[in-house]
This record gives sequence, C-alpha cells and structure tokens, in this order.
Amino acid sequence: MPYLLFTLIISIIVAVFAVQNAADVTVGFWTVQTSLVVVILGAALLGALAMGFFTLMLKAKHYLYNKSLKFEIDQLKKENAKLKEEKEMLMHSQRNKELEKPAEEAVSKA
Repeated sequence: MPYLLFTLIISIIVAVFAVQNAADVTVGFWTVQTSLVVVILGAALLGALAMGFFTLMLKAKHYLYNKSLKFEIDQLKKENAKLKEEKEMLMHSQRNKELEKPAEEAVSKA
C-alpha cells in the first residue's frame, strides 16, 4: 500500500509539472518538434518501465535463489533423517553387544 501511495504522489507531481511546461520543443534525438508535456511524460514512462524491468529481474533472481535454498534444505533434511536412522541402528547393535557380553563371560567361567 505505501508503494502504491508513493507512486500515485509521484505521478501527480510529474503530471502537474508537465502541464505547467506546455511549450513546444525540438527533441534533438529524432529532430522532432513536439510538446514538452509529451517529452516529460514519455521520459517518466521510460523511467518507470526501466525500474519495472530492473525490479522484475531482481525478483526473478531472488525467486531462483530461494528455490535453490529450499531444494538444499530438503536434501539436508533427507540426509539428517538417514543419519538419525543410522545412529539408532548403531546404538541398537551396541546395546545388543553389551547384553551378550555378560552371557559370554558366564559361559566362559563355567
């Protein structure tokens, strides 16, 4: 919402400035004579399009980076689950060995 309000205020300022400067000018780039209103509004429009394109590129970059991070998180969660399972299996086998050890000692003493 603040972005929309800011854009509206800037648009109104540019429009008022353009209407107050309504003289005819010659644009040297194309050597065309046109109203200064058209030049000002055209420049504002080109600036807005450039910023929109730049913003779109940044959003796409952040989206792709976020997507790669989510993929990495999923891979790490899978690896973590696998390691937890392996840890449980090792702890289980160690407990079994500890339980079998006193039985073997009793057999060897007899």
